[in-house]
Amino acid sequence: MGWEGVGLASYLLIHLWFTRLQADKVATKAMPVNQVGDFGLALEILGPKISRD
Repeated sequence: MGWEGVGLASYLLIHLWFTRLQADKVATKAMPVNQVGDFGLALEILGPKISRD
């Protein structure tokens, strides 16, 4: 999905503050959290289509 670009942008923007250890940890956490959200969004979009068939 196109939202992977949003996750990448979040990672890069948070990781921009690379001198702070906490920012590095949060940036690393942002990618998998965004992917879980993408999966939920895909289920919401595809769920009604799958249940009708």
